[in-house]
Amino acid sequence: MPARAQVFKPLRRQMVRRRPAPSELGQRRAITITPRDQEILRAVYHHGFLTVEHIELAFFPPCDTRTSSSSAAYDRTRSLWLWGYLEKVELPVARMLGGRLPCLFAIGTRAVSTLAASLGNGTRPVHERRLDRLDDRNIDHDLRAASFWANLTVLARSATLIQEWAWTAERDIRAQKRFAVDPDTNKSRTIAPDGEFRVVYSDGDIQLGFLEVDMGTVPLRQFRKKMRGFDLYLNDRYGARKNVIPEVYVLAHSQRRLEELRDATNAAIADDSQVGYFFATFPVLEPMAFADTCWQDLSGEQNCLLFPKAFPDASAEVDEEEEAAKTEAAAKAAMIEAGLAAGQLRLEL
Repeated sequence: MPARAQVFKPLRRQMVRRRPAPSELGQRRAITITPRDQEILRAVYHHGFLTVEHIELAFFPPCDTRTSSSSAAYDRTRSLWLWGYLEKVELPVARMLGGRLPCLFAIGTRAVSTLAASLGNGTRPVHERRLDRLDDRNIDHDLRAASFWANLTVLARSATLIQEWAWTAERDIRAQKRFAVDPDTNKSRTIAPDGEFRVVYSDGDIQLGFLEVDMGTVPLRQFRKKMRGFDLYLNDRYGARKNVIPEVYVLAHSQRRLEELRDATNAAIADDSQVGYFFATFPVLEPMAFADTCWQDLSGEQNCLLFPKAFPDASAEVDEEEEAAKTEAAAKAAMIEAGLAAGQLRLEL
């Protein structure tokens, strides 16, 4: 078999599975699977695939002792690929555009046993992803959901006042076979958001969020049905629970589409719905933008994704600094006054 055929295996729609070349295998260094490696493999498994950018955001925070988190993420991902823990897929790029797209990483053969031991009993059997069935028409959608998760990981890391948080990927939600019955039609609706996050705050409140990524290909009538299902499901299970705040976050490719989705949601949900609905466009997935007040609710107001109580109160910190400055100034004034009094006493003597 030609050497190139051993390294590059064509997949559907001009995608390519990239295997390590013999020269690369000969230069690889021995590795030990670390707890962070296990977290990376679990994340890749649950999402189906991730890019190095996702892995860097979620697992390689900036560090004073490291000059580049990007190079560290790349080096570790490459090592996991060289040793068969990850598979690499290269995406096609039009010749006139040039350049290249980020590679996708799925779990490899050697990751199966590691994941099975890591996930433990009670979970579904671990299998490699069938790369020969990979459809590039869904890749962009799935990458948006993965970007939301990676940015939320960064945001939660900075939220020092939350107790814990968790993410459930779409494939795990589908495995749970959730559904809701519409009382108007008596029909069952499948509930399968593109992701779900749960944040537990220090006061016991739980923020439960569904993620829906809209690529502009779903008719508005179908989108309304999906929002109707979400509203029924979340109100039925969490609407009466005072410490659970159910929400739905919708990502759209343009502002015009966002407004259409917001109107469709308004028409679909119950008048007394206890669920919050928030909308943003794809640029919110940029790391510098994700933490801003860029999520628009049904009334048009802008909101942050996490509640303010997830972070130290900046105004309280300012008040403490001002109080400390006043105390220091008062102490200096007392010292000066005491010094003047002592000088006056010496003059009288």
